[in-house]
Amino acid sequence: AKLYQQEVNADSRLKPSAAYVRLRPLSTLRRTWPDLFKTELRKITVVSIKNYMGNYERGKWPYLPPKAKTKTRAGNAPSTINKMIACLRNVFDVAVRARVIAKNPAAELTYKPVQKKLLNLPNRD
Repeated sequence: AKLYQQEVNADSRLKPSAAYVRLRPLSTLRRTWPDLFKTELRKITVVSIKNYMGNYERGKWPYLPPKAKTKTRAGNAPSTINKMIACLRNVFDVAVRARVIAKNPAAELTYKPVQKKLLNLPNRD
């Protein structure tokens, strides 16, 4: 995770906001799956990642939106889930490139389709 963070911060083509979006899931991972950062990379399996993502999608860890006082949301939005999947894939890709592991265990995760908002536009009348 530290190597991935260094890669993102060193990429001069990324704006600061884009770097923040790419690194934000790491803090969520630290909060929701702290054992991941204590586990050896070779021992992390596809099953454990899929179990975590299933819990993450169902909202095992309630989320308090910014500026909200008490109302938490169960589950996560598809875009948030997709950002977490991309982050996991990128972190394990760094480990594959460094030859720490042979195969990316997060490569089998599939993105969740993002639901488009229905626009209620006024007509000519």
